[in-house]
Amino acid sequence: VDQTPAPRRVRLLRRHPFDVLLDAMRRLFPEEFIEATLRLFATVGTWGLYGAMALWLLFSVVVSLRSGSFFELWAGLLSVVLLVILEYAGRRFGRALDHLNRATSTHVASTAFLDCFALFGILIAVVGLIGLGWIAVRIEAYLWMFPAAMIFVVCLAAAIMAVNPDWLSVTVAPQTTPGQELVGIVSFLMKLGAGIVPVVFGAGVAWGTLELLYACFLAIAPPGEPPAGFAPQLSNGRGLIGLGELQGPAAPDTIRMLPALEVASRARTVLFLMAALPVLMYFAFLFYYLALDVLQAVLSLPLKLDRLATSEGRTEREADAEDDLPT
Repeated sequence: VDQTPAPRRVRLLRRHPFDVLLDAMRRLFPEEFIEATLRLFATVGTWGLYGAMALWLLFSVVVSLRSGSFFELWAGLLSVVLLVILEYAGRRFGRALDHLNRATSTHVASTAFLDCFALFGILIAVVGLIGLGWIAVRIEAYLWMFPAAMIFVVCLAAAIMAVNPDWLSVTVAPQTTPGQELVGIVSFLMKLGAGIVPVVFGAGVAWGTLELLYACFLAIAPPGEPPAGFAPQLSNGRGLIGLGELQGPAAPDTIRMLPALEVASRARTVLFLMAALPVLMYFAFLFYYLALDVLQAVLSLPLKLDRLATSEGRTEREADAEDDLPT
């Protein structure tokens, strides 16, 4: 029998195209690339939050001057203070989360789930970018381009991490049992979520900051009339008011700024969520592994009881055998 190995080109043709794609991703995006990407997005997120704080103060001042009410100014100052606190907490908890993620390990029977997860991540990244981009152009809502870009970046980063399991401390152990495989898959998803926090943080802060910049532009140079069907609610410090309740000389300016207020409200939500993300993910990581430890302890309890009963039975038999010995 001819056992001469097939040429490399023939071996490549026998492989599935997806396997070739995944191997190419492993070569093009090694662990060093992941580390550099995380540092980049963490820096973008940190400086983006600082820029968002400055834009928030500018927006609050402009809205307060145009509306004749200082409620928005005080709300802006309070929001900036909260962002400063969340930025510091996120930085500290982010480092602690990264340490815990690297200190914990898990194992799976094969890379089947990880490879398929990477392929689906690439699919969602491409479909999300093209789909939301097409919708944004179709309905002329170009702000949808920001979440489209964020989905693309985050899903692509998740796919790159999935094809580098060693970076996530996920090892392949063929002797893994089915129960251990399930635990390994869920632990992989949790570790991936913890590892991708800097990417989500940086991309989300960039999205929120750009939306806030656009809100500042709308506040400084508001459009003539709000779009048709545009009827949000505002706050006057004592409760929510509708468009029909706006009265006084500042009412026209307030109505013209409604688009800016809506964009700023969305940017505020995104920025707060992104600033709190490292803290939230840190506690989610802790509670998951706490629940996993408790579950493993409960499942191993019957085995420990059987071992204890066997040990006690052996001790009793040895004691009886010693009593039966002639003195």
